[in-house]
Amino acid sequence: MKFTFHAALSGEYRNIRHFIHQLETAPEFLVLENVGLTQSEVENRGLNVSVDIATYYRAAANGN
Repeated sequence: MKFTFHAALSGEYRNIRHFIHQLETAPEFLVLENVGLTQSEVENRGLNVSVDIATYYRAAANGN
């Protein structure tokens, strides 16, 4: 089974980069499926990031 999570984040480039690095090197099996990046319209407000993260797991025989 697949579980997908969508998150909207905002922050400075170095913090967004650190978050993605932590996600990619986590011991849990997580897949960064999509990353959308836009710059804030207000000057010096950082970046807006949209991410889709997925994980897969084996369901029990009855589908639970």
